[in-house]
Amino acid sequence: MKILLLSLPVPGFYYPYQKGNHQLFAVYAKLIASRHPEKDISIITLSRDITDRANDEAIFNAIISEKPDIVGFSLYVWNTIRSQNIAMMLKKSGITTAAGGPEVNQANDNELKEKFDILHEGDGECWIENIINHREIQSKNPAETLLNPLLEGYENFISDMTEDGVAYIELERGCPYHCSFCAYGKKNRSIDELDLNRFKEIAQKCYHSKVETLYLLAPTLNRSHKRFSEMLTILSRLRKESGHTIHLFGELKAELLTDEEIALCSQAGFCTIEFGVQHLGDISLVEKAAHISKRLSRAGITSIIDFIIGLPGECYEDGVITIDACEKAEILEYCNFYHLQVLPDTPLRKECIEKGYSFMDNPPYLIQSTDAITMNDIKRLYYYLETEYDYSYRDTFDHGDIHSFYTPKDIIELNQLQSITWYQSGCFLNSMIFDSNEIIKAYTLFIDRHPEIFHTLYLYIGKTCTSELITQLRTIFTQYSTYYDYYCSGSGFYENDSFAKVLRVFANPEIDNKELKKLMSLADVDFFVFDTDNLTKPAQKNIEKRCRTFEISCYTLNNGLPVIWYEATGVVMEQKKRQ
Repeated sequence: MKILLLSLPVPGFYYPYQKGNHQLFAVYAKLIASRHPEKDISIITLSRDITDRANDEAIFNAIISEKPDIVGFSLYVWNTIRSQNIAMMLKKSGITTAAGGPEVNQANDNELKEKFDILHEGDGECWIENIINHREIQSKNPAETLLNPLLEGYENFISDMTEDGVAYIELERGCPYHCSFCAYGKKNRSIDELDLNRFKEIAQKCYHSKVETLYLLAPTLNRSHKRFSEMLTILSRLRKESGHTIHLFGELKAELLTDEEIALCSQAGFCTIEFGVQHLGDISLVEKAAHISKRLSRAGITSIIDFIIGLPGECYEDGVITIDACEKAEILEYCNFYHLQVLPDTPLRKECIEKGYSFMDNPPYLIQSTDAITMNDIKRLYYYLETEYDYSYRDTFDHGDIHSFYTPKDIIELNQLQSITWYQSGCFLNSMIFDSNEIIKAYTLFIDRHPEIFHTLYLYIGKTCTSELITQLRTIFTQYSTYYDYYCSGSGFYENDSFAKVLRVFANPEIDNKELKKLMSLADVDFFVFDTDNLTKPAQKNIEKRCRTFEISCYTLNNGLPVIWYEATGVVMEQKKRQ
């Protein structure tokens, strides 16, 4: 039997690979199957190049080419929608589909069973064991796996995870803390710990491999001071003996850290420690976070401090108080402000339903209103962060991958957009050489065929504001909202914003002020110059003046990609030598 396991990445602008999308469950499944060679169970995965960079249609074709008997999806809040779409295509092709992961729970059971043939709630390793031992594989009762027997021989599979220098060691399952907004601890399972001798054997393999970053997986690493100190001592010794430094990451409660533990963290290789304050409006919590951050900083460790926007009872003013206090305490640059997600099967969701609070029914389950805050208030808080402290949550990027970037020169090349395989792509389009209807038709077909993708269109419009073309393109781009669009909705300040499909308009620097202002009311605008090498000095000075006046930048093409030639801040970018 051939089982193909798939876990799609966190969506966002990334290249060439999505950091953190490592299919740990697939490694566990291969480990389990290796213990039963007589069963003829083959566990396979697609290459990272396909999983992380290909669109849904290309992933479907890659799966079909492998001819699997079962395709197992790991469902998380960020990939459930895409996984469902691919699963439906596979079912039409007669391939059995299975789903597991945090999104498989009683709250989603009815919807998911329409999309997948098999649902498994609980630890996925039990599902693999059931297949190997010919037991029932449709599980509605949460199943648990013990770490120590599971990870026997795990060190031999470390090389399977080091494609980009990242490896994982799972130290604990189960959490003693039951935060109302967290889905992890909802099953109240007992704590299962990896034996530290077993941990040492696995870690030793990491220090003698190509591992650069090691994630230590546990709900709270420093739950036990004794165990945490022993673990850090092991890592410190391995680092010294091997002469190899690995950057360590893990979740812990920073307020529990002693000075000795902080010193050990530094010696072991922790460069960054993330901890959650969560609540807004309490200045004393900010002061405590600042104190912890300074203690970590003295040991050479950078803090990442998390807050949540939208918890019941907390309002817009509470957010402003916390943001201002963080700036005053000089920790704002280390802070993240997350829009509250009301996850299924959590005490928080039950509370929201009982009190009539509004939240999204589907991923990412964002809170929309409570007794103290509205969606508009949440947008205002993100706007406050950006305007008052230049702290933006709106992702923008200049496309840097020539392989997935297109510069069509005729209608044939424009229509080739339909057949691209990339999940994230870009296009520079000179509207002066195309009829507007051709552009609209091509992009309507393109987005309709690949609604899940990320795409940035750089549209050159010359000296005239082609408002109808721009308006129609924006309508096409917002027709299909992705998980990423919903996730970013709280930090979007404009109606009908698309975050996954972005339109950036380029104008000739000689466009008159009236046309330019009209254009800027419709879209994000920059200037564009085709040939910077032959600009006269007066022409260059004029472009620089206009960029400063309108606070926009000027771009050109370099090796086929749009690059900034002149920034609005007044810096002429050094041109790379053309190849």
